[in-house]
Amino acid sequence: MSFIDLAVECLKQDGVILVPTDTHYALAASPFSQSAAQRLSKMKIHKTEQATLCVISIQDLLPWVTLSSWQREKLHFFAQSYWPGPIKFLLPKSDQVPENLLMPGESVAFLCNHNSLLNTTIAALQHPLMVLPASTASASNELVNMTAARGNFGTQVDMVLPSNNRNQCSRATTFVSLLDDRVELLRLGDVIIEPET
Repeated sequence: MSFIDLAVECLKQDGVILVPTDTHYALAASPFSQSAAQRLSKMKIHKTEQATLCVISIQDLLPWVTLSSWQREKLHFFAQSYWPGPIKFLLPKSDQVPENLLMPGESVAFLCNHNSLLNTTIAALQHPLMVLPASTASASNELVNMTAARGNFGTQVDMVLPSNNRNQCSRATTFVSLLDDRVELLRLGDVIIEPET
């Protein structure tokens, strides 16, 4: 059985794993698992965060969102320009997004990474993967490599997906909201967004 097969089996059984992303290592679980969401919340007790859903393509996220025509147009523009890559978008969620304590409210963030190991896991899982940075409260602004992620959470997770890829990013993902039919930069990362021409 491959690492991917083991990871997917673990996720389907309410497991929590550590996965590589384009920016750093992340804690990951199925968004459909309430028990995994509770475990993640307890692990990140020092910092309340909303989870991000990782997808393989814009087509994979469309059932999970309810977009105005303006939001759809902007999302397509930004996705064509910057995805896959270290930029995530805050969007209005649809009823497809399961209610859990890490995805409260009416919106959720989506991210599409280059990382082939992460994307292969998502493809085998057949739905988005819910992730949180594997950082601690004292190092929340620092990128977390596999060694640090294992040190922070290795004893609390069910599996670590290893990666030999060296991270090319120097900062966390750029975070852009498309709520209320306007573009709002929530956090600047390595990706600098350019207005549509």
